[in-house]
Amino acid sequence: MVGSSLAIAEPLVTSSTGNAYVNEESDLETYIVLLKQQEGELFAESKDLESWYRSFLPADTLNSNQPRLLHYYRHVVIGFAAKVTADEAKAMEMREELECLLRQENGKGNVSSMQHYATTSFYWFEKGTGNDMLDRDQHGTHTAGTAAGSPVKGAILFGQANGTAIGMAPLAHLAMYKVSARGNKAGESEIQAATDAAIDDGVDVLPLSLGLDSYTFYDDVVAIGAYAAIQKGIFFSCSTGNSGQSYRSLSNEAPWILTVGASTLDREIRATVLLGNNTELNGEYLFQPKDFPSSLLPLVYAGANGNASSASRQKGSLRVVDVKGKIVLWEGGPETVSKGKEVKRNGGSTMIVMNYENEGFVIALDLDNRVLPATRELQGRLGN
Repeated sequence: MVGSSLAIAEPLVTSSTGNAYVNEESDLETYIVLLKQQEGELFAESKDLESWYRSFLPADTLNSNQPRLLHYYRHVVIGFAAKVTADEAKAMEMREELECLLRQENGKGNVSSMQHYATTSFYWFEKGTGNDMLDRDQHGTHTAGTAAGSPVKGAILFGQANGTAIGMAPLAHLAMYKVSARGNKAGESEIQAATDAAIDDGVDVLPLSLGLDSYTFYDDVVAIGAYAAIQKGIFFSCSTGNSGQSYRSLSNEAPWILTVGASTLDREIRATVLLGNNTELNGEYLFQPKDFPSSLLPLVYAGANGNASSASRQKGSLRVVDVKGKIVLWEGGPETVSKGKEVKRNGGSTMIVMNYENEGFVIALDLDNRVLPATRELQGRLGN
């Protein structure tokens, strides 16, 4: 079976008719409008379905000349996404054809990596919409490589992990649907439109490498879209999200979705620290220059100025700590690169980043960390 990552979808954007204008666009919100199946009503042509959807909307246009109707759906639901005011939404609720209204939450949640793939498709961009098929933070690129990347021999990063990089199904046909054109957050209406387009294209496997907040199933656009997909024989998978280590952090948990979590690696990019008592502590880090001196260096705690909170912060944290020529011990968390820059700015030689207890043995390998050599350690190895 072949497949594609649902990281990228740019659905059709249509033009609105009419010549009146809405003065306060700030009063508009995006709603997904779900309609009841009309008995005996079949829409053979997309234009007929679109015309019916438009009958629910005012004829006016936004000041920016952007259309009111954002997306219309054929497969995932009977309905559409549109920008309307609260009063207009209430007026739609009076229509007997209405099933329910879902107000878009503007992509609350997170983007996380995917583990599966889908099939062949195509995408297009309306002239003048300014949509860009490229991903800003390379998330879609790396999920595509995970899914169906061709073998690349001699793949290596900072001299580490030399080998052959290959996707999970390198012979698969890959389609991608961009759902976060406005930045790093994906809106519910775009996710629904991407799912609708993928179903229409006839994919076999449909994974979403993203996660929203957890909702009840009848309010969850991912669950609704997934249910429509499996009715057509499409295997649907999603990520669990990146939250973790807390209650109710799981997303995409509908029982008809294969929800995929992170796994462990079968190797370490080990960076070893030798203490003065000959104790060795094994951590991990990518940047390990061969010419770094092996002599013992003094160790200093980043919070040694009496303010323990400085131990986990970055810029300006070391101004009152003498770190010149020393190894700096930080407490864990993200922003390893910023910590390294702060050490280098103040004349430090290297650093150790101590994971918090709830991070366990997880090692964050920052890709832009050629600032100075370092290692990340589990807190229990260093003591409290």
